[in-house]
Amino acid sequence: MKAFSILFLLLVNNIVIAGSGEYEVPVRKELKPHARFKMKNISVVQNDKFVSLSYSLPTEISGIPLPSNTFTGKVNPGKDLYLTGTFGNIVCDTSKIELKSQCLVGYNQDYKDYLEILDPQIEEAMESNISDPNLLMIRKEIWEGFSGDPLGFIYFDDINSLDL
Repeated sequence: MKAFSILFLLLVNNIVIAGSGEYEVPVRKELKPHARFKMKNISVVQNDKFVSLSYSLPTEISGIPLPSNTFTGKVNPGKDLYLTGTFGNIVCDTSKIELKSQCLVGYNQDYKDYLEILDPQIEEAMESNISDPNLLMIRKEIWEGFSGDPLGFIYFDDINSLDL
């Protein structure tokens, strides 16, 4: 009963949003139409002091499911939102939070090393699952760019109910 009461208090004092959005990999101009991917599993939890953001990269980027990433930071109303996690940082310009807000994700060397270990598995998955040779070439180039310099943008669909 005590554990249930604590859980209830945590849920009551937090704003929880499970939503969708898009993840964009920075690429050269010719690949831009192919470098934005739907995200279905964005979770944001906020209380009066902290914000936590969790998501998994869309499988279209890598060809295989990758583990979820979680980033956490302090709420600082009216200022940029800085979130940190095991594998990097996220910066959101909260002055522009609206129905389609944007956050920059920068992954660290540990994540880059992790992705490098997965390269053979990812290449095999892409070759097995993408039959169109042009699309395969495009997706491989996007993956090579992302894994070589893991950056991206998350565009949220419904984040305007947060008190950032």
